[in-house]
Parts: sequence; structure tokens; C-alpha cells
Amino acid sequence: MSTPSIFYPNLRPQVVETRLALSSPAVNDSWLNLGRRTVAYPDFKYISDLEPKPMTAEQKRTVIQEAKRLRKQTFNEAIASGQSEDEAVRIAQVTYARRVIEGLYREETGLIPYKNDLVRARLRLIQGDGPRDLDFDSLSTAFTHVEKTWGELARQSPVRSSGSLIPSPYPFLVAGGRFKESYYWDAYFGALGLVDTGRWEMAAAQFENLLHMIQAYGLIPNGFRDYYLTRSQPPVIALFAMLIFENAPSSIPREKLERWMKQRVYPLLKRDYHEFWMAQRYHAESGLNFHSDALNRMRPERHSNDDERALGESFRDVRGEAESGLDHTDASMGASSQVASVMLNSLMYSYEKILARMAAMSGDNPASRKYHEAAEKRRQAMNRHNWDESTGTFRNYHFTKGIQSGVVSAEMFSAMYVGLASPDQARRMTEFGANVLERDGGLRASTVDSGKQWDGVHGWAPSCDGDPGRHPVWVFARGQTLGSQVGSSFGADTKPHRELLRENRCGARDRPARGRLKISNPNRLLVDQCLLCLGVEVFGLQVHGIISWGRIFPKCWRACRQRQSARRPRDNSPRRAAFRPCATHTFLKNLFLGQPWYKSAHRRRSQRDGARRLHPRFCCKARAATSCRSRTHRCLHFPTVRLA
Repeated sequence: MSTPSIFYPNLRPQVVETRLALSSPAVNDSWLNLGRRTVAYPDFKYISDLEPKPMTAEQKRTVIQEAKRLRKQTFNEAIASGQSEDEAVRIAQVTYARRVIEGLYREETGLIPYKNDLVRARLRLIQGDGPRDLDFDSLSTAFTHVEKTWGELARQSPVRSSGSLIPSPYPFLVAGGRFKESYYWDAYFGALGLVDTGRWEMAAAQFENLLHMIQAYGLIPNGFRDYYLTRSQPPVIALFAMLIFENAPSSIPREKLERWMKQRVYPLLKRDYHEFWMAQRYHAESGLNFHSDALNRMRPERHSNDDERALGESFRDVRGEAESGLDHTDASMGASSQVASVMLNSLMYSYEKILARMAAMSGDNPASRKYHEAAEKRRQAMNRHNWDESTGTFRNYHFTKGIQSGVVSAEMFSAMYVGLASPDQARRMTEFGANVLERDGGLRASTVDSGKQWDGVHGWAPSCDGDPGRHPVWVFARGQTLGSQVGSSFGADTKPHRELLRENRCGARDRPARGRLKISNPNRLLVDQCLLCLGVEVFGLQVHGIISWGRIFPKCWRACRQRQSARRPRDNSPRRAAFRPCATHTFLKNLFLGQPWYKSAHRRRSQRDGARRLHPRFCCKARAATSCRSRTHRCLHFPTVRLA
């Protein structure tokens, strides 16, 4: 099955096979299962991603006979060295399993690096007159590292696979390390960085791969492996769709984009929403969704150190936590299939809001009203079941027992991120975060230290390493981390985020420019830095910007707009050179034009004279909001990106 190429001139889809769930040797082969039982390899994912060698039956018998002889020899040597009989048997079995697996299987050969100008390093960071406490060298080092890493993480899949890999029509980004395939919400996080660095086409390819998964399998799997086809990940596909739609280059006609949304994106997202999330992950009595899995057995890709019997009430619950993206945390109470999580239902709320927008775009007004009503019902259900009035936090809700989790997780901020929380709820959550979750360098993942990787200061992007003297700066794109792709962090001495929260400069109380910028929730300014990635530092221009300057924005904006209107010539020609907006207005205009909720009203411009800007700038000589063409002076007051 192939995905049609609509407007990607540099990318051509390939026709790939459709896999059956759980059809690879990773799940069904007895030799690989022997490797897991004997712990022949500490990481079971390694053997789950192997593919069979092309061998005849006679060659396979030869490998097995040699392994048996080696097992007997190893047993005798262990006994001779003074080992107990039980230990000698264990060592011999491990040797036997490793020898058979190495003889019958090999590492994947079909995945090849993707070499294209879309992922080559081409940008560099230029220092401007930014905030005095900004460690530009650290930021520049981080940015250069990310630029080089795009090409290292890009892969092209084969059209068919004899292993567990699910082929995809377009190239994709892998997570790195032991993860040699694409993952659902990792693809979205990576796309945020791709878009912000001028790689829209590569970001769109990630999105098309996810659409292909819905078209071929009826869901977006956790990752591109057949053993992931029984579960998904947090539903960010609707946010992904709007990211691609709203950031499309001006060279693509608007009519073509809208037709693509109506005819391809909207029908597939409806299928994912109705046939998977609402049919298989919905609890009708509470009106909320939960995470689960189609299987109730141990994960084949687990690590040997994982005690799956201790991680959840059932193997299905453990798999459900893996679907949540937060695997593992005590906030799920070990019963993910019976728990309505805050982050999942917040994302489902945004899913319904975006589907309503797509339905209206398609002219289906009854469906649009239906999705709006579903979103409002979900808001009411979360306020009824997930909101804890006593502490002012959203908590996971165990709908079978009718209780809330005793653990407060940073995922509560997801309700602010999607605009579900009321201003008063957001204010109370902000205060709770400042007093309980905040630590030097970032946010705690939760209020308990269970030792799990999404509790306490642990997490895949915790932005807090437990050392008060060091503030790890993760590389972000509009509040979402690229840390999982990059796999490293950079130290910098930055102002603790806690101080900004306590000074009430997060925008939660002041509601900056809510009407003008059409912000669905006044706390969006805070959460663009704080959500999902659990981080507090943002990439590029947004370092300290949103929180530090959000409070003074409304008054400055009104004053500058009045002066601008008074001085604009009647013939709509460019502004007079005498007009000089204040430094604060210039900073904020540069800052907010990069925000997703601002782009819908103010389309950013693309490239001129070989300079790719993240968004328009105010030229210090022309006194106009434009991408400056001059190569003799610098118009930028803060770091930006140019072609090297």
C-alpha cells in the first residue's frame, strides 16, 4: 500500500507491504523465546528486532547440532571449574541459546541511512543582543549538535521486512540508541523541530507515515514494529495535522492544502478517533478514555530487568502504561486499563476540537457541532472525575474503584496545554507546581520517588538531574523536547524557573493579550514551556522570553499599535522611518510570531536571499516588519537561524 505524494517534490513514496500483527519471529519464534527465558541477552528488544538469515533446512540443523555440542562442552567446563550443577546448567543453556540465535538470525539489513538535503546540517545560530543571563555558547553547542543529528537519525525503510519492522512509505526519524524505528509521539516532537528549522517537507513525511498506519492497520501503533500493533501512544495526530497544515510553505496553494485536509487527513483521523480510541479505549459510564492493550501477556521487547508482574495488576496494564508514553509511574496505580489519565483525556479534548474544525472546513456543520459537544462533555467529565478541588490539581481517575490517584503528576499541565483548564484551575495548578513539583533545573515528573522512570526527578526528558548546582538545558522546539532523539543534554547556569513562577511572571494571572492573540487559555504562555516534555528551557528565542515578558505585554502592545496606526500613511505604503516601536514590543513581536496559536492569524514569511528566518523580524534601518535583506548590518536583537 502506498501513500499518494501530493505536494512533496523532494520525496517520493514507495509501495510497501502491509504486515500482520504479531507475525514476526520476534513474537512467535521458540528460539528467541528461549533467549528471553535464559536471559541470553539483557535487552530483549535486541533479539526482538533480529531477522532470520536466509538458510536451508540442512543449514539450520547444522547450527542447532553445533550449539548442542557447545552446550555440553560448556557444562563440563563449568563443573570442572567448581560451579554447582544448577549454575552449570544455567551457563550451558545461555551459551546454547546465544549460539542458536547468532547462527539463525542477524541484525536488520533493510534499514538504511537516509541521505537528503532535507536532513543535512545547514543552519547555525547567530548571537544577538539577547538576555544577559543567556549562555549563548551552550545554546549554540546544543543547536549545532541537533543540526548534525538530523541526518544521523533519518532512515529509509525497505518495502518489505522479514523481521518485526513495519515498512513505511516515507523516510522517518528513529529515536536513537536501542530504538531503531519510528515512534508515534516521538515523530510529532521531532516534527516540531523540523518545522522550526525549515524542514517542513521532512516533517510532513513523518505525518504521512502515521496516516499510512491508520489506513493500513486502523490505528497508529506505539512504534513501527509488528509487536507494537496491539497498542498506540498518546493521540497527538490531530495536533500533528494542524502543525503541518498551518506551517505549509507559501508555494503550496491554499486550495490544495484544504483539499488534502478534507479528502485525506479528515477521513483518516475520524477513523482513528472512532474505530480505535472511542471503540476500544472508552469508558462510557465516566465518559473518559483509558490506555490498554489487545494482549494480556509480557511484552517481547521488555528489558530483562523489568519485573512485569510487579509493574501492574496484569500484563495488559503494563502494556497500557507503555501506550501512555509514561512507562512507568505510580500515577497510573498499576491499573492503566481502569484509569482515565489526565494527559490522554486532555489530548482527546484537543482531538475533538480539531476534528470539529476539520468538519467545518469540509462543510459538515452537524459533525462539527457533534465534536464540539463531545469536547465539552469531556471537559465536564474531567472536572467531575479528575479535578481535585482540595489541592487544585488534575489527577488520574480509577473509574472501577471510583477514586483519584494519590500521586500528582506533571501531566496535569496537559489540561492547560490544550485550553481545557479554566483560568482559576490553571492559577491553582501553577501555584501547586511552583511549591511542590518545581526544582532547580525543572519539574519533577511526579510527587513520589518510586524509582520508576516517570516518577520523582526521573523521566525521558526530566530537565532535572537531581544536582541543584547544575541546570541541564534540553533542546526544545516550542516546548517539546528533542532530547529523546538527540540523547544528550547540555549544562548551563540559567535562572531557576521556580523564581519566575513565584514572581507570577508566567502569565497565568495576568491573561496577556487574550483577546488579540486569540489564546484559548491564558495559561498557554506557561504551558508552552512546561508541558509533556516536563521541561522549562525552550529553544532559541523562547529562552526565558514567554515567562519573563508575558506580564508587560498587553499595555505595551496597545500603546505601540496606537502609534503605528497614527503614523501609517493613508496609501498603505510601508511605515515611515520615524516610527520606532519600543524594545519590548519588538522583542515580543519576534517572540510571539513563533507561537502556534499566533500563526493562524499572522502567517510567517519564508526565505529571502538565502536567509531562512524562523519568522519576520523588525529591521532596525527600514523600520518595517520584514525579513531584512541587508548583509551589512544586523537587525536582530536575539539569536536567530541562518543558512550556513
